[in-house]
Amino acid sequence: MKTFIAYAVIALGIPVWVGHTLGPILSIPISILVGLSRRSTKTPTEVAEISARDTQAWLVGSISNMAPGDVLAHASLDILSGVAALFVAAVVFYLFGVHLGVVALVVLIAWEIVLTVGKQSPRTLVCAVGGIVGGWFLVRWLFSL
Repeated sequence: MKTFIAYAVIALGIPVWVGHTLGPILSIPISILVGLSRRSTKTPTEVAEISARDTQAWLVGSISNMAPGDVLAHASLDILSGVAALFVAAVVFYLFGVHLGVVALVVLIAWEIVLTVGKQSPRTLVCAVGGIVGGWFLVRWLFSL
């Protein structure tokens, strides 16, 4: 019964939703560093006007239109969201005393694909899946100690 409940939590996508909530929180230090390192010639009013005209530019814009620091900040947000999702899944499985199998990894990646494809840029999907896979190896390494 514990195995069924653990996999049901994963199948409902709860770790992915929690990961998408924790990702921005975990990426705050990186975003602050990127913001502090930016040397802008535009005033805050000009930046606000540009942002108001194109609210989705940071999400679906091409990398060529973004500063390298912004690309790093957005990639870290997606990667950390994936890592957080996998850690939440690992904690759920740990609390139920169930072995975290490859099926959980596949379900998390499937949820990420469902939530990302058609709504966000491909780099968001690549970074989030990379975070999930990287988190998989990190969890395996941490719990093998």
